[in-house]
Amino acid sequence: MRRLCVLGLGLVICAAGARADDWTDCNQARNLSDRITACKRVMVTGVFNQKDLGTVHRMLGDAYSANNDLSSSLVEYNAALSLNPQDAATYQARADIHRKAGRNDRALADYSQAIKLNANDKTSYYQRGAIYSERRQYDLAISDYSRLIKLEPKADRYYDLRARAYMGKGNYYSAIADYDKAISLKPKDGTYYWLRGNAHREIGNLDQALADYTVATAMTPDFIKIYYDRGIAYVDKGQYDLAIADFNRVLKTKGYDTLGDMAHNGRGLAYLGMGDDARAMADFDKAIVRRPKYAEAHFNRANAYHDQGKHDLAIKDYDIAIALKPDYAEAYHNRAIVYCDEGDYAKAIAGYTEAIALQPQNAAGYNGRAWAYYKAGRGAEGLLDVEEALKLDPNYAPAFDTRGHIYESLGRTEDAIADYRRALAITPDIPESLEGLKRLGSAP
Repeated sequence: MRRLCVLGLGLVICAAGARADDWTDCNQARNLSDRITACKRVMVTGVFNQKDLGTVHRMLGDAYSANNDLSSSLVEYNAALSLNPQDAATYQARADIHRKAGRNDRALADYSQAIKLNANDKTSYYQRGAIYSERRQYDLAISDYSRLIKLEPKADRYYDLRARAYMGKGNYYSAIADYDKAISLKPKDGTYYWLRGNAHREIGNLDQALADYTVATAMTPDFIKIYYDRGIAYVDKGQYDLAIADFNRVLKTKGYDTLGDMAHNGRGLAYLGMGDDARAMADFDKAIVRRPKYAEAHFNRANAYHDQGKHDLAIKDYDIAIALKPDYAEAYHNRAIVYCDEGDYAKAIAGYTEAIALQPQNAAGYNGRAWAYYKAGRGAEGLLDVEEALKLDPNYAPAFDTRGHIYESLGRTEDAIADYRRALAITPDIPESLEGLKRLGSAP
């Protein structure tokens, strides 16, 4: 029988009785069934060395993968790697299968091996970075995205990915720098302005956030999420009418979904800021009725109940928020404030302790617990927490006020006067500090 030899992608395949185009079909036939059939025929009739046979198994695995037959593709990739364990492309392809199947630990191992064998494997860096981001292993994700940027420095999408990882880590300044670069590379992409606006909002740079949101809405006027985020920025800035207008824009959108529930919650915050408690409560209620497991809406309604002096209802909503979101530090903190107002200092101290465990860099948590210790007659214990608060934020006026009260309770009058004055030097209108100085017969 005549032997036919075909050269393809560096492989010399000599086959008896094979069609001349089997190799081409195995590699790139549009019809997946034809690809699979061709690969099987090449594999059976071809004469290969071990490495080349591994490549054919990989191509058959690719065909099965394209046909969404994950189990068959995995069999072929395993066979390929048993024949050629140095093939980075097969590790990357097998990792993709594990990823599709939700086996991310195995996917990570294979992507890492692919990178070890090919340090320029952009797909593996990209996918491994995505898994790290999903797992909130942001430093590892940032490392992979940085490598991608080094490999392709003019690819705006890699700056976007790294910026998102920085955002997840809370490093908003670095995220802004990456969005600056992404915008310089692709200045007509409204998404980058929106996301940079989110980063600016997180650091309290509201004017720049609003400017970015406005540019984003001009570029992508149908992207409704921008209006919601801009509405929140307006709330933070105290421009409640503009916030309500943006939330109304969201609520008028067809397909009322989760974003609509968020808009009710956001509009409730705006009404609360305006002092319109009735409309605020109506919006919080609407959000909760539509989405009973909406932790943030329960939290905000609890805050409104607290402001109205309805402590039992506030605690009930804080309890629900915490049950729905066990790492909700703000809910533990605010519930502790209510317990303190109720005189239940043991529960207040426990709540602040939970909040501190979740947000150990938040000075307000330590100061709140110090105040609860003071109210419970345990001021000496509270001093330790005040010191920790001031280490975290040396200009945190409430901590000086709290320490002033503790010193006053311990009979350290001069120290109390000094701390009340420090508090007022930072924030001149703290009523508790003004009252403290008045009690001690001292001027501000």
